[in-house]
This record gives sequence, structure tokens and C-alpha cells, in this order.
Amino acid sequence: MFTKRALSFTGGFARKLSFTLGFTLIEMGIVLVVLGLVAGGSIALLGPVFDARRAELTTQRMDVIQKALQLYVIQNGCLPCPTDGSRASTLANAGTAMTSGSVAVATACVTVASALTCQFVDAVVPWTTLGLSEQDITDGWGDRIRYAAAGGVSAAVGCPATAGNLHVANGMVRTTGASGCYPAGNLTVDDIDLAVASDTTNAAYVLISSGPDQALALRAKTGGSTGNRWTQTVADGQFVNSDGNTSYASGLLNANTNTSHFDDITRFQSAPNMIQLCGAGACGNPS
Repeated sequence: MFTKRALSFTGGFARKLSFTLGFTLIEMGIVLVVLGLVAGGSIALLGPVFDARRAELTTQRMDVIQKALQLYVIQNGCLPCPTDGSRASTLANAGTAMTSGSVAVATACVTVASALTCQFVDAVVPWTTLGLSEQDITDGWGDRIRYAAAGGVSAAVGCPATAGNLHVANGMVRTTGASGCYPAGNLTVDDIDLAVASDTTNAAYVLISSGPDQALALRAKTGGSTGNRWTQTVADGQFVNSDGNTSYASGLLNANTNTSHFDDITRFQSAPNMIQLCGAGACGNPS
């Protein structure tokens, strides 16, 4: 009898233990689902934080690019042409300043003052020419930073013919004249948040990151295009920043989910400001 009771007790305990474990597994399943929902919500909330960090990294790299461009002007008296951002980094002349997007520039400055010499679609910062790495010209989202250099502006009265063609030899040099003659750029940057005002009509160069949405971006290493996510046209800011013309856009990030969406990061500089930053005895400044 004792043995039977013991077995009976053991069997009952086993059934109770089985029930307890089964219930525990159900509870664990519920807990895991809840944790998954919480984690998913947390990741969604962290999205803006990650984008803010990537934006900060992008501005830091733009700082590096601007310093490299400034040094290039001091050393050469001109701005470099862009490189073809659609080319893979493994190809010959990757990152080298190019004219019309296909021919590598052999000398420091372009020798022919063509208005379109340095303006072409898919133009990005020429990292090799500037002594930078491809990573230095890649924004926080893994896309190459676009770059345009001014050219084709008619010379002001008393200024040399190269004024405005800032990629031509001595195009970024202050010359003699009343208070010195500064060259001028021909790139316009419009603020999309203002009805009529523009940031500038005479930028020497413009730098552009495609921002968090990565629309119309050129990927690092491969040069592949991310495509026109918002189906934008010539009237829309992000498309304007990618078409290789002389007009560009800046503005605040917005949450629009249509052609008016804008989250590009835009930087520019004027020729007079760059020449002044060269310091005394450089870029045509008096000693």
C-alpha cells in the first residue's frame, strides 16, 4: 500500500508540475511578445536619435571637406572640378577631379574657361584630388557628398576674364583694383522655407548631403543611385540639388510625404570669403 500511495502521490505531483510548467511557458510567451512590442517602439523612438547622430557626422565631414577645399585654393589658386559620383571606387581615376564627368583633369586647374567644364550630373567631392579618403566625403547615411564648383560668370568691370570661372587657373585669386577685385561665383542657393529670398546668388561651391531619406543619393563605394523616392521634378528642392545645374536648395527638414519633402543638408561658400580666409600674402591678398 505504501508503494501504491507513493506512486499515486508521485503521479499527482508530476501532473501538477506539468501543468505548472505549461502555464509558465504561456506566461513566458506573453512576456516575450510584450518585450518585442516595447523593443519595437523603442527602436522607432530611437530613429530620430540615430539620424541626429548621422547628421552630426555629416556636418563634421563637411567641415573637413571645406578645410581641404580652402587648402587647395591656397595651393593652386582655383577650385577643383568634381569627380563622377556614379563611378565605383575600384575604377581608375576614382575620386579624381574630372571635366564633363568623364575625363580626368591632368593639372591642378582647368586650362579652358568653359562654362560647363565642371558642371555635370552626379558630381561629388573629388576625394583623391583633395588628399582625402572616400569615407571623408561620405555622409552619415553612407552616401557620397555632392559638390558643385562655379564657372561661367561674366567678369565684373576691371576684373580679369577668369573672374567667375573659379576652376580655371588664377580664378580664385584677388587682383588689383579699387580695394582689390574679387572673383564671383555663379551658383544660387534658394531657401525653400522663404517665399522669395535666396541664401546666395554667387556661391563659389556647394556641398550637399541627401540626408536621412537618401533620395537621389549616390552610394559610397559603388556609385549606385538610390532613385527618386518622392518622384520629384525640376520644381522640387531635392531634385534641384541633384540635376547638375547652377541652382541649389537649402531648408529645414520637413515630414511631407510628397514631392515637397526635403531633408538635404546644404553648405556653400563665396569666393571673397574663401580668399579672405587665405590670409595675408596668399590668394592675391596683400602681405
